[in-house]
Amino acid sequence: RLYLMRCGLLVALELAPAAAIELRNSFLHTHKATIRQLLDIIVESAQPGVAFEAVALLRVLYKPSPPIAVAVELCSIFVESLKVPADEQPAGVEGFFTVLFNAAQLWSTREEEWSVVRAALSAHVYSHFG
Repeated sequence: RLYLMRCGLLVALELAPAAAIELRNSFLHTHKATIRQLLDIIVESAQPGVAFEAVALLRVLYKPSPPIAVAVELCSIFVESLKVPADEQPAGVEGFFTVLFNAAQLWSTREEEWSVVRAALSAHVYSHFG
């Protein structure tokens, strides 16, 4: 299903870019639970192929870059994975590092958005170090 969703979105982006962008924005706005499920699949999947498709779909959905809240959530997942020994990592974590590069968008955030970034970091990443 993840593969079909990704392919459908890619075809739509090629055939009718304006409509596809509206479709993508609508999906992101109304399917927050689905996005959370994709993040869970990336981390918990025992099948690397399924995790790879979840990563690929997120990359299409968030092209050119994810919103700040999602980038912070991705950083949070990465911090959690650092606490687990490499031989105990779920298979999906391998594909996760591709998405992590998108989380680096935090470094290029405009100054006026940093209050949002700080609040999100406090809620997600810093809580893992307590």
